[in-house]
Amino acid sequence: MTRALDAGVHVLVAAIDGANEASIRFHERLGFEVVGRMPQTGLKFGRWLNLVLMQRILDDRERP
Repeated sequence: MTRALDAGVHVLVAAIDGANEASIRFHERLGFEVVGRMPQTGLKFGRWLNLVLMQRILDDRERP
């Protein structure tokens, strides 16, 4: 996260398969929060995938 802050990044975004609970928990431990869910947005091995959107705001800037 330090490199992202040094580069001026304000928000990190993760898009994760909703069935991948381990990855969702991993991101939560890193401070990410679930901000959206999109059902049936992908297809893999003949089944629909649900997309979980997560984000972590890195700083408290009100303006860029």
